[in-house]
Amino acid sequence: MLILKVKNEHEFECPFCGGGVVPKKTKSFAWGYGIGFLSFAIPQQIVLYLHRDFWLAFLIGTLHAVTAFFLVSLYLYLHTRFIKASSHII
Repeated sequence: MLILKVKNEHEFECPFCGGGVVPKKTKSFAWGYGIGFLSFAIPQQIVLYLHRDFWLAFLIGTLHAVTAFFLVSLYLYLHTRFIKASSHII
């Protein structure tokens, strides 16, 4: 879960080799919160409007939000690249 905490030019220890690594280019997770909120709010409001069942709407909204959070996290994990700290030029 270090991938969500990585900032530009922030060095941390590699869990595999123990050496220092920095992200080559980071991607912001801020838009992930917006996607998560919208993926909860929109399906939840649609189900609440159609079925008038709060708990069903809440469960469906939560399922969509968890799925969106997982997909955004997976995207960040797969697309964030790291380089050795010694080869990083500030």
